[in-house]
Amino acid sequence: MKLAEEYRKENNKENITIAFPSISIGAYGYPKEEASKIAIDTIININNPKITVIFTCFSESD
Repeated sequence: MKLAEEYRKENNKENITIAFPSISIGAYGYPKEEASKIAIDTIININNPKITVIFTCFSESD
């Protein structure tokens, strides 16, 4: 999110959209529930209305 905000400012963008992939929760075995909670909590805590986040998942269960 910090990098996204830096990018937005450096490129004089009013708003941006980023994709947030569910990396390492499948083949690498990171627990899906824990990863999801961390990702969502991070986005909520930063709460930047100028950045839209799209969560991308490998499978429907993700």
